[in-house]
Amino acid sequence: MMTIEQLEAERRESRGKVMLRRIGEPSVRVLVSMDDCGIRAGARPVLSALAAEAEKLELPGVLVAATGCVGLCPMEPVVEVFEEGRKTTYVHMTAEKAARVAKEHLAGGRVVAEYTIDSNS
Repeated sequence: MMTIEQLEAERRESRGKVMLRRIGEPSVRVLVSMDDCGIRAGARPVLSALAAEAEKLELPGVLVAATGCVGLCPMEPVVEVFEEGRKTTYVHMTAEKAARVAKEHLAGGRVVAEYTIDSNS
């Protein structure tokens, strides 16, 4: 079991990784469901991979952040990408899948269809 100090240190470290620089208002929001079932299913590495890849790719206007439950517990980890007029929901995500989504969808504008809820329902 972690101590309060260890949990606080982990929170500070995670916050630094997740809060990407903001240049004006973000035009794309990437939200990772970090509720209990999401975390148990592996959402932390997914969030870290998305944040790291977005930073590495220097994507302006992309905000990567954690959110609460989105109501898709059996499909966790869940990532929602909100763009102007469109929401894409990725399910059963892994860090490797998240890196691909960052490269192909966030940087390249192409939805990775086989990871979406439509392909997994």
